[in-house]
Amino acid sequence: MLTNKNSDGKSDWIKWLIVFVCTMAGTSGLAYLLSLQDIRVGAAGVSIAGGIFAVYWLVKGLVKWRHIGWVKNVSVVAIASLLACSAFIFNLMDLENAGKVVFGVYAMGVSMYVGIQLVRWLLSAGHPVIAIARTLVDEAIRMKVPLIFIVVLVLLVPILPFVIDTKDLLKYRISTFITASMFVTSVSLSLMTLFLAVQTITSEIQHRQIYLSLTKSVSRVQYLLGKWLGIVMLNAVLIVVCGIAIYSFTMFLSKQDARDLADRAAVDQQILVARQATHPKPLDKMELASLFKQRIQKLRLQDPDVYGQPGSDIMDMPEEVMARVQQEIVEQWFSLSSREEQTYLFTGLLPAKEYGQTLQMRLYPKALGSTPDRMVTLQIKIAGLPYQFDNIDLKYQMNGVKLAEDTYHVLDVSPDMIDDLGQMEVTIKNPVLRTGEQPTINFKKGDGLEIYYRVGSFESNLAKSMVMVWLRLVFLAMLGLAMGSFLGFPTACLGALLIYFAASGSEFLFESLDNYAAFPKGEMSWGAWVMSLINIMIAKFQSDKPEDGVKILIRLVGSTFMNLIPRFGYYSPTVQLSEGHVIRGKEVGDAALWLGVVWTFVVGFIAYLIFRGRELARVTV
Repeated sequence: MLTNKNSDGKSDWIKWLIVFVCTMAGTSGLAYLLSLQDIRVGAAGVSIAGGIFAVYWLVKGLVKWRHIGWVKNVSVVAIASLLACSAFIFNLMDLENAGKVVFGVYAMGVSMYVGIQLVRWLLSAGHPVIAIARTLVDEAIRMKVPLIFIVVLVLLVPILPFVIDTKDLLKYRISTFITASMFVTSVSLSLMTLFLAVQTITSEIQHRQIYLSLTKSVSRVQYLLGKWLGIVMLNAVLIVVCGIAIYSFTMFLSKQDARDLADRAAVDQQILVARQATHPKPLDKMELASLFKQRIQKLRLQDPDVYGQPGSDIMDMPEEVMARVQQEIVEQWFSLSSREEQTYLFTGLLPAKEYGQTLQMRLYPKALGSTPDRMVTLQIKIAGLPYQFDNIDLKYQMNGVKLAEDTYHVLDVSPDMIDDLGQMEVTIKNPVLRTGEQPTINFKKGDGLEIYYRVGSFESNLAKSMVMVWLRLVFLAMLGLAMGSFLGFPTACLGALLIYFAASGSEFLFESLDNYAAFPKGEMSWGAWVMSLINIMIAKFQSDKPEDGVKILIRLVGSTFMNLIPRFGYYSPTVQLSEGHVIRGKEVGDAALWLGVVWTFVVGFIAYLIFRGRELARVTV
């Protein structure tokens, strides 16, 4: 009787499969024939009707024979195929954007499914660590929390290109999409990794499933490594799929019409490239020493109590005072008072000359005083020749060109301006206007005056970006396991999220702490810095505002905490990728060393020490 029942059941699901395949084939064929006859309404109607019946038949079979493995796999593929068919229906209804979104969701979903199956196959060995890793991957597929983040990711990335305002310049649309998609990918996978890592270990401890593993020949190190390996490999699949999706939609956007030739050039030469930044050659030691000596002499005449008596040895000055004066000299070099002209030499540009593509000079003028309409006028020469702005007659540029202050300006520069030594001179003058003299104009040190030139491709930049995001997930996987090894699920999640958000906002938090209270600045030894900090705190507590001393203590505690967690902001490639700035191999190597090795090992070692001390399972003989 059992044999007959099984035989009848086999006959039933074969009939079900034949009906389903015939329905799909007949619907697709008829809809295609109608579309060839340009009967779009009929083709859409047939597709919708056939799709509804196919979904009903599929669900019916899945519910009845869900215990059969291949039926489940076929059902998943069939559902994905129905999704692809819906994209075809949208195209027939002249809803091309909706069709592209649906097809993007389909492609990402199928790719992730295939990738996960590949990971399961790779983790099919019998080693304890490999076995636990595979169990983790199977567990992640069944959990609701990871599935929610994956669904959000699969839905949002394909939608983002079509919600950006088409009135913006094409370069802004592409840059916005890259920024948004990288943010969605990083945050979604980071949160998924933390919740998955915490839940997988806390739930097994809570439900005592961990006893089955630790009472066998599986050590606690192997248990933690297996869990970590499973999460890392799962994230690798998701990162690859998201990277391919971001690249595909970026190329899709790049094929759209630009507003003008300048917009198209900006896309091709500033966004979809990997550009290297170079800064003006700094002051040499002899020139810096001469300017420093002159500066000290003037300051000593103005304030001998701080800078020392005139004629005394310069080396007798405190280190922090010397460092501050040197910093002021460098900043003054990037400033132009009225009528002043300064020539900045850019070196190391031979690769740009050989590459032959247009360079970009980026400057950020800031007036140290009031200006009409917040505009400044500058005279700019490159290689001794007046720079000619587009759409402005050269004769109107002789007295300078107006530029908005506190704004980044990008000027295209021909590679022919580079000499045979790979050098290029840029001369900037603060001219006198008919209305009078302008205030001092400053270019912020760092990115206030720089030149960009192409050194690589967007594809390599994107690949490096995704690797850096994955390295953050490598650390977060171990962090979640560490928290779950000694805390309950809610507390472990809160602790892990606190560290994650602090690490993500590390650059902003460091800047906020820097503005909150004053710390000793300048180059000095560790002992001198500590003594200087103590002296500042004593002076603050003895002053009329002792609360300033409390602020220093708060900053000290905050800075100590921030130095005990990794700085994700330092290893964030999103801005560089969206602006076409090259991501160097050294940056990826540093991220691999500090995030993937050092911090992961430290947190993992702490997790092992805590986990080893917990009494979870005992074998009684």
